[in-house]
Amino acid sequence: MRTRVLAAVAVLAALLAPGAPAAAADQCAESGKPLPGVPWPQQRLEPETLWPVASGSGVRVAVLASGVDGEHPQLRGRVSGGEDLLPGDTSSPSTDCQGFGTRVAGVIAAAQVTDIGFHGLAPKATIVPYRVATGEVITPAEGENDRTAGTPGTLADAIRAATEAKPDVLVVPVVTYVDDPEVKSAVASAVAADIVVVASVGDGPPSPDGPVTPYPAAYDDVLGVGPIDVVGTLGGVTETLGGTGVVDLVAPGDAMLSTQTGGGLAQVDGSAYATAYVAGAAALVRSRWPSMPATEVVKRLLATAAPMSASAGHGVVSPAQAVSEIMATGRPVAVPSDLATVAPDAAARAARDRSTAIEAAVAAAVGVVAVLGLAFAIALPLGRRRRWRPGIAPRPEEHPEDDVPEPPRQLFEDRR
Repeated sequence: MRTRVLAAVAVLAALLAPGAPAAAADQCAESGKPLPGVPWPQQRLEPETLWPVASGSGVRVAVLASGVDGEHPQLRGRVSGGEDLLPGDTSSPSTDCQGFGTRVAGVIAAAQVTDIGFHGLAPKATIVPYRVATGEVITPAEGENDRTAGTPGTLADAIRAATEAKPDVLVVPVVTYVDDPEVKSAVASAVAADIVVVASVGDGPPSPDGPVTPYPAAYDDVLGVGPIDVVGTLGGVTETLGGTGVVDLVAPGDAMLSTQTGGGLAQVDGSAYATAYVAGAAALVRSRWPSMPATEVVKRLLATAAPMSASAGHGVVSPAQAVSEIMATGRPVAVPSDLATVAPDAAARAARDRSTAIEAAVAAAVGVVAVLGLAFAIALPLGRRRRWRPGIAPRPEEHPEDDVPEPPRQLFEDRR
């Protein structure tokens, strides 16, 4: 009887104890599942065709989110360094209770493994995690408890810490709707340190009556990214932000797969994952040209994007074109005004049309050559039989004149 009482007391104490593992587990995201299939962005791009020349090798990408699960099978060995900027917590940057940062990191650098269709865009890149928030939207703290979820100050501190670590790409999938001077100053320092800064434009403010300008995406020299779906429809508030200069590029950000904390995969969508996709493209470019300045990497990403609507900035990011395009100056070419309303796949359709026209011309030329060849095949035996002498023309028909010609007739003789 006493043993049972002691056991019951021990169980009750464990449940009520602060920071108990069970309580902590209840707050964490569930592990992912071994989801089959290849996500549509991979089907369209086939990024593995780029890996012989650009796989992300040697490139470090700082991810400022909720941490990154460094033990995930597809991220193991790809997560290094970083820092936990959230106060009052015993986590580390390589753990991720919420799963948000792990999903972002997977879009960038998840390894290709057997029997799993999903993998990252730049699987040889190294992820440097910074734990700055527990959600995708950062708001100013109203009390000490709010600080544990992240604040604009936390974000600024993380950007500064990442800048000191000198990554090649810095991706900010979190959004704040506060124009914080510390965040702005930290971003300027990162840009000055030759770092490509990519940031989410968000999926809408937490309050319909609040500000709608997302930061740090709205700052100068930051690539602001919004999502599109499989048919090219703009997602989130991208359409609303069109024309404000906040949206620089759009990228796949709907019905995608990525790595989930604890293992397995999860379906993801939103601006944060479109931002991760652009960060992966930037990692490929920096892998292809390690000495290229960050400003030139940004210009290349903008110049090689597929034109879309004006709300999509320079258009849909094209990792393949960004890696393979030969550019004389490295400067983006101005998009013609008549392409302002071109659909996302218009460029691909135009290329197919050009290919069809070329194929038709080639087919016609082949037909002409075939006809000439047939004519030559018929004429050759005839020429040999005649020993290459011209043939005898037929005698013209004879038209004898009358034996007794009539006298000539005079003009107007009938009027005499």
